[in-house]
Amino acid sequence: YEVADMYDFESENKYEGFFGGFIWSHIKIQDLDNFVGSLKRLIKPDGKIAFIDSNPLKRTNHDLKRIIKTDDFGNTYQERKVENGNKYLVLKNFPNKEFICEKLSKISNNIETVGWDGFFRGNLMQTGTYTWFARVEFIDGVVEVYEGDLSLFR
Repeated sequence: YEVADMYDFESENKYEGFFGGFIWSHIKIQDLDNFVGSLKRLIKPDGKIAFIDSNPLKRTNHDLKRIIKTDDFGNTYQERKVENGNKYLVLKNFPNKEFICEKLSKISNNIETVGWDGFFRGNLMQTGTYTWFARVEFIDGVVEVYEGDLSLFR
């Protein structure tokens, strides 16, 4: 396990996995091929790579209406205001499933994307807060249970 600068990370080690939490949408489109290539150099042949990121959602920070700038590469930017009133331009791309798979296909032929469409057992779920849990058994046999909640908005 190691925390590092993803743009300036060199290692002789090969890792079993990589987790990227809410970073894909903050990488410039023109830098993605190099980023994905660096992952291939750092991950063992049977290693796993997992990303989690946000989708566009109306009336939130992730609303497509908040995009105020698109550059020549197609990168999109939002203006974010912080508590002290300062405003910042933040890179926030919303790639679709096909774009992500195309980029990752350069390093893997086994790509799985997972998302939730708001349906459960064929029924559209109502707006609300739902609880979840996950039981994880690690390679060393240690078992941990994680739990939280998910708010569904329409």
